[in-house]
Amino acid sequence: AGKYLGKVSDFSILLRPSTAGMFGLLPYRVKDVRIGGVKPTYRAGEGVQCKFSVVAEGGRPGDHVVRMEVYGPDGALVRHYSRNILALQGRAAATLPLALKERPGRWKIKLIDVTSKVSRNAEFLLKRGP
Repeated sequence: AGKYLGKVSDFSILLRPSTAGMFGLLPYRVKDVRIGGVKPTYRAGEGVQCKFSVVAEGGRPGDHVVRMEVYGPDGALVRHYSRNILALQGRAAATLPLALKERPGRWKIKLIDVTSKVSRNAEFLLKRGP
């Protein structure tokens, strides 16, 4: 569940029958996911440019998978804009291509490092298109 265990040689976990566990072993701790490039306001039909990086403590970040979740003005997840992105050496960029008839209002982009579950949000206001 995104719990940092620290520098350990082993750990114990209780798994119930028919359940699965996923564990990540990194030579550093993921401290943050930084987001840049998102402007405060866009018009429908524009592309939202988003740059991001995984911030590591105790080493340089390696390759990570970052989940980009996009939430509309009603707070609901917009699945067709959400996706996984490979961040080589902890860095990546993505474009969110907004439809011309997209709903105006306050939108949210949530970036989640898949291994550590460390996340960060960015918001923007979407206005009607041209």
